[in-house]
Amino acid sequence: MDVAYSRVLFLGTAGVGKTSFKRSLMKLPWEPNTTSTVVADVSRIRPFTRGWRTLEEDQWRVVSYEDEIKELAGLILAVYKKEPDATSPVCNDSFQPKQEINNEISYEVEKIISDALSYIKDHDLSENLKPQPFLHFWDCGGQLPFLEILPVFLTSRTLFFLIFDAEKDLKLNWQSVINIEGESLEQEEVPMTTLDYMLSWMANIHGHLMTYDNEGSFCAFPRMYCVGTHGDRVKDRKSEIKRELERKYQGKDFSALIEGTVIVDNTTSGQGEAEDPSLQALREAVVGFTQKKLVLKTPLSWVLFRKVIQVLSKKFNVINFEDASIIGAASKIPPEDVPHALMFYHELGVLLFYPQIDGIKDKIVINPNYFVDALGEIFPLSVNPDRERYHMEWEVFQKYGILVQPLYIELWNNYKDISPEFFIEVLVHFRIAVEIKTDKYPSHSKQYFMPLVLKSTRVNSSSTLPSDSIQAAPLHITFNSGYVPPGFFTRFVVVLANKMELCFEKDIYRNHVTFRYQDPNCNSIEHVTVTDCTDDIQINVIHHPSEQDSVSFKKICQDVRVLLEDAAKEVEDILKKCASGCTVDNKPTQYIFTKKFKYVCTSCPSNTSSHYIKLPPTNQNQLSQVFCENNKSYRSLTENEKVWFKDTSQFFSYNSSSARQSQSFIDSTPLVTTTISSIATAVPAASQARNNPTSRENEGVISTCSSDVSCIEDTSTKLDITDLDDVLDNVKSAKLSILNMTTPLLLLEIKLLLVC
Repeated sequence: MDVAYSRVLFLGTAGVGKTSFKRSLMKLPWEPNTTSTVVADVSRIRPFTRGWRTLEEDQWRVVSYEDEIKELAGLILAVYKKEPDATSPVCNDSFQPKQEINNEISYEVEKIISDALSYIKDHDLSENLKPQPFLHFWDCGGQLPFLEILPVFLTSRTLFFLIFDAEKDLKLNWQSVINIEGESLEQEEVPMTTLDYMLSWMANIHGHLMTYDNEGSFCAFPRMYCVGTHGDRVKDRKSEIKRELERKYQGKDFSALIEGTVIVDNTTSGQGEAEDPSLQALREAVVGFTQKKLVLKTPLSWVLFRKVIQVLSKKFNVINFEDASIIGAASKIPPEDVPHALMFYHELGVLLFYPQIDGIKDKIVINPNYFVDALGEIFPLSVNPDRERYHMEWEVFQKYGILVQPLYIELWNNYKDISPEFFIEVLVHFRIAVEIKTDKYPSHSKQYFMPLVLKSTRVNSSSTLPSDSIQAAPLHITFNSGYVPPGFFTRFVVVLANKMELCFEKDIYRNHVTFRYQDPNCNSIEHVTVTDCTDDIQINVIHHPSEQDSVSFKKICQDVRVLLEDAAKEVEDILKKCASGCTVDNKPTQYIFTKKFKYVCTSCPSNTSSHYIKLPPTNQNQLSQVFCENNKSYRSLTENEKVWFKDTSQFFSYNSSSARQSQSFIDSTPLVTTTISSIATAVPAASQARNNPTSRENEGVISTCSSDVSCIEDTSTKLDITDLDDVLDNVKSAKLSILNMTTPLLLLEIKLLLVC
């Protein structure tokens, strides 16, 4: 059966008018006194009347119980008419669940089915009743912490409305505004312009969710509209504002995601001819997107299964897997297919099902609003009445980002359908929180670090180091989108907090966190600071040397680099899983973000903008050199840069007679000498990667002169460089050259190189 099911998601900073715009789509009158949304407000909306009529005469409304029962009756008829011996489901005993009524949910399932059967008795349903298309409206809170959580709920079958205040300058830093019953309270100003905020979401939704069909072209979803509010205040500037934003995203990869930019006047909603015509155009766009682009071929039994669950969700928030199996049996779904049906509807946003999390895999949240409301308890818009009793716990949470056990148990005790540990399990699984131990609260209580609740800070890049400290060249993690993906940085910090110790005396912020790192064989303590710079993530390692140090700063930096790589990979995997939706007629979402680790040049004057060192193309006369993006002249690594690169000279020092014989042959063969000296830095990395893909021992090398090391390239020391994008192509071409040579002694030489 063809079924249309979609999600409409409203994104934007707090106070820009997302809730007012959602009401406008539903033709509800404008309300000047609204309260800001916490996390998200989830509504099931009926956008059509029967017969797929347009919205010109009908107002969208929230789905009622009667709506559900009527459509359920049609589905029951459709499912049971497929059975050869079935006359009517009313008389068909096979429809009734076989299980005894052993709990309240089983009773409710039978009551729902009974109401649907009664409807069939009382009405002439000879007309073919098609199930109505439904929308999930997700009105997302615009405060920064909520945006960090959002990737958990993103799916590709979504129409996004990216809302901005058209009255405000896009080039100004954005600032959340909290509305509480008509009173506006300004929140922290974020060091990021409104324009950058919008472009970041465009790029990152494209990176998370853009899908491809079997031929490699873009699928019809997701799609996005940029919607400017307060159109009544910028009537004469609408075209100018629209053009300004369009100029910024046109020509970008993510422009394929965007349907257009519209400026609306929400104050005219539902006023007939006086209503802003842009609102009706957007309603029809939602209808067209859902009706034409989001139709899925779905087994009838699965549609019936969803309908029963939707009706059930009006009374229950959570069911267990046994309950789902009862519903599945009543809907004619084989027991082994029930988990697949649950995952299918999880991907569509109908319910929440996490079979991959051991502690909660038996629970199914059939009312997503219940879950997001519970999360909202830790982000109060106003002072909690019980705050005085938990004053210390709230202070620890807001100042240090540490959620302690007494506080979260108190906050989530009212959500009786799920234990507080359920929410903790989900937060930990998606790397939103991590359990830690600190002296900030008594140790007998669990403590969870959640950096997303912290305030952000303006980072001073020109801070002065103590005289007894040295610093490695800054390391950057860059992304092909041009922006740090939403949710990446705080998850990166959470993963690192499981590997290093948080340094609270240095102050901890949402966008700037310092860790303490200590090598087990070293007395000194390194401070590792990670900073979200919007465009990239910067890592600074500061060394406080000790006279008793037995481990070099170079080795420490390389160990830290391994921790950083592993943490970034772990976060990337989590975000991939968040984005990897898969439906019946659509391949899994292609997660198209790529990241790179790059080294900031420390040779150029400090007043120049940050840029990166690069490797030269293969050139035997310049193997010891690098250059930077600002200065194309070859130079040696600075002392600050060298610490990131591994001394691998020991892998080239050997004195076997066979090696000396091979060297003699190579010296007498100019072509071979040139080839070997050109690839000597690449072959070890290539062979090591081929023989041990997980090893970082020889990912890449450059050479510097050293008089005390015997090596195949005269005398040289190898320094490891791990992001050798420039060298990889050279490795490939070098391999081809090797394959074309058949001299036995040359092959012996190559073999010796590979062994080393």
